[in-house]
Amino acid sequence: MTQRDRTYQLKFVGGLIITGLLVGTSGNCAFAHSNIEPDRTLGSQRSIVKPNVNINGIPSDRISGGARRGANLFHSFREFNINEGRGAYFTNPAGVENILSRVTGTNPSNILGRLGVLGKANLFLINPNGIIFGQNASLNVQGSFVASTANSLSFADGTQFSTNDPKAEPLLTVSVPTGLQFGDNPGMIRVQRELDLSLSQAINQIGGLLSRLYERSDPQFDSEAFVKEAAGTLQQLLGNLPNNPGLQVLPGRTLALVGGDMVLESGILTAAGNQKFPGGRIELGSVSGNGRVSLNPTINGLTLGYEGVSNFGNINLSQQSLLNISGAASGDVRIQGGRVTFRDSLITAATNSDNGGKIFIQSQQLNLNERSGIGAIALDGGKSNDVTLETGSLTVQDAFIGSFSSGQGQTGNLKVEATDITLIRTAANLVLPTGLFAVTGGIQQGGDLTIQTSQLTVKDGAQIAVSNAGDGQGGRAFINASDIQLIGESVSGEFTSGIFGSSFGSGRAGDLNIETERLTLQEGANIAAATRNGPGGTVIVRASDFVKVMGTAANGFPSDISGNTLGTGAAGDVQIIETDQLIVRDGGEITAEARGELGTGAAGNITIHARTIFLDNQGTITTNTRSGEFGNIKLTSQLLLLRHGSQITTDATQGTATGGNIDINSQVIIAVPLEDSNITANAVRGRGGNVDIDDAQGIFGIEFRESRTPLSDITVSSEFGVAGNVQIDAPDTDPSRRVVNLPTLTVEAEIVQACNPSDTQQSEFVITGRGGLPPSASEAIATDAIGIDWGTLNPQQSTSTEVRETSLAPEAQENAQSPDEQSIIEAQGWVVGSDGKVILTAQAPTVTPHIPWLPNDSCQGS
Repeated sequence: MTQRDRTYQLKFVGGLIITGLLVGTSGNCAFAHSNIEPDRTLGSQRSIVKPNVNINGIPSDRISGGARRGANLFHSFREFNINEGRGAYFTNPAGVENILSRVTGTNPSNILGRLGVLGKANLFLINPNGIIFGQNASLNVQGSFVASTANSLSFADGTQFSTNDPKAEPLLTVSVPTGLQFGDNPGMIRVQRELDLSLSQAINQIGGLLSRLYERSDPQFDSEAFVKEAAGTLQQLLGNLPNNPGLQVLPGRTLALVGGDMVLESGILTAAGNQKFPGGRIELGSVSGNGRVSLNPTINGLTLGYEGVSNFGNINLSQQSLLNISGAASGDVRIQGGRVTFRDSLITAATNSDNGGKIFIQSQQLNLNERSGIGAIALDGGKSNDVTLETGSLTVQDAFIGSFSSGQGQTGNLKVEATDITLIRTAANLVLPTGLFAVTGGIQQGGDLTIQTSQLTVKDGAQIAVSNAGDGQGGRAFINASDIQLIGESVSGEFTSGIFGSSFGSGRAGDLNIETERLTLQEGANIAAATRNGPGGTVIVRASDFVKVMGTAANGFPSDISGNTLGTGAAGDVQIIETDQLIVRDGGEITAEARGELGTGAAGNITIHARTIFLDNQGTITTNTRSGEFGNIKLTSQLLLLRHGSQITTDATQGTATGGNIDINSQVIIAVPLEDSNITANAVRGRGGNVDIDDAQGIFGIEFRESRTPLSDITVSSEFGVAGNVQIDAPDTDPSRRVVNLPTLTVEAEIVQACNPSDTQQSEFVITGRGGLPPSASEAIATDAIGIDWGTLNPQQSTSTEVRETSLAPEAQENAQSPDEQSIIEAQGWVVGSDGKVILTAQAPTVTPHIPWLPNDSCQGS
């Protein structure tokens, strides 16, 4: 296998289950802390704190009392802090469903130990000054948990439980809390954690497995065995996560952090599911300024709504922060903010249940970098989460976003709506390229990937893929962007920038549907629905302005739109329709061919509809096949221009395979004869293909020849078989040569006089001028009257034996004139008699032009 073939294989992003989930740097911060101190706003129903109670094995503060209203229990504190190594537990009287606690002082709350509830009630903690969860902070709640820097909790009856305007106890309500009301300057929420090196070790193990996926030069690679091994490793990793779950709620519950700016530094939030209960829910919201966030109770906790918020703050996750909703039944994640940034952090949602949840992020800016990821993963029998991103600007650098599956798992869908999307750079030490993925590695249908944006830029080895590494069918990609730019490859040269629907297993490759105004591929970038052993996918491109496929990568590999096959599977089709201009130049290619030593499958078909098609400097459109069924090319355009060694080919390059067919419906076809640009449907031992050129108004510089030459050729030859057919429906005359002008010549009298007149019927000599021909459209109008000097034969020459013997055949000499016959005088002119007969005369008459209003030659314009 050639290096080029191996590199083409590396472009397939199949069987990507997960990638380097976390890599880390350490961080350690300490915070001041104080005791839990109730205030006096609830009067006789104020909170009661009993310190140093051993609860679940640690010294804790037990909090009781409070003001009960129906299913609600209200607590109010001046300070609320939990020391490291200690706990604070709220008692949960029977019938209480919501424990609502506020901080009315001026300091943030530092939660450095364990916060819990001795029951199943939901717990709300609001402190507008800020809330900090330290490195060893944890939760022990059986209900949902909401921490917020809102000013107040609002209720269905309009009541407010406020931190800055505490009310007397009669104003407390029995209705459920319905929202969080924010003031002008909400405080920050910060979550920290001590790094766990065991996680990095497990991740490195998975990374090593994934790196094997890219050793695609090995034809014996067992993708099924790989995905099973990787899935087992993943399950082991996920099994270790509860040892340090960070802030965690039980299955079917909500963990919500809603405040001003939000920072997670090595923070872990967990809301996993199990076989009995659905996954939980993680909510991160950042509000900047006045606004209201609604609280909506569901059977599985709470959902939050941000319709009442107009200004959002920033959310930053860094240093191996993790949002984990993995489990037997995966949960949901929702993030709502202004600028959301992942740096070396991850959202993971792995499940073996068919109840995969959703990951939803809505922001003004979304940035993922430094090996960050959003990964929804379906293990054997599960369905991975759907991932939806709605943002103004999305930047993914050295990171990934995707939905993956293995074994019996089914891949979820990935949907991205953004004003602009930039996928950039794949670092040399990454085993997975930067990008957006909906990849299946098992036997189920792959998920769909939908992108809606104005500007899409994919460069430096980044990728978009709906690839397939198993026996299932790849998903579909729907990309709608005003401008799409695909550029270059990774620093290592291992990953090519592009959009892929490739199949690495036996399943069908994914389909790619691209709608844009402008599409540019350069420096080796690719769009590919290629395959190895399964059927190839289909690439459909609609580009109203132009499609440009230009140049090669530094290693010489071309920019390419392709549906190629590298194995026994049939190549996919490429359709470029409804574009004004198609430019393929500087080594760029559009291909649907069988490629590489192992590419024995059938070639695909290429269909192009464009106003102009321009191939320059070895630009290529090809459906070549090695030994499989041929592929066809159909081009429809007003102008087809081939320059500098460009090629349109459906050749069969080996064995008895038949050359494909080329159907060109172009008004004008232009090539330069000496530049060796060709249209070929050749074969080796099989039959040559067919070339049909329909309705061409002009064909310039290229013509049919029996075989290839250094000139620009149309060939359908077979080296050892039968040639194909060429059918050209075009004018017989090359318009470039215009009208062939006959010279305006008079009859040379000397020639006439040297000829022997006789009554012979053989050996004639005729010379004529332009009499009777129409004038050329490119010349000035000329007179049709041409004066001619008629010659008179020399009488002595008529008796010359030498002349007669050399000018007449022997049988003609028998009829030669004898000396006794009367001499013949040549007619010098003719006149028309009154009865219309033409009479030859011995004297030339005066000539009158038959178009007398035309000027004389001397009157012609210059």
